Amino acid sequence: MVKVSLHFIARRLKYRFNTRQVD
Repeated sequence: MVKVSLHFIARRLKYRFNTRQVD
């Protein structure tokens, strides 16, 4: 369960980071 949570957070963080770079 912890692994899944970490994976989800990492994916969301990556998406947010990508959006910031595009801006």
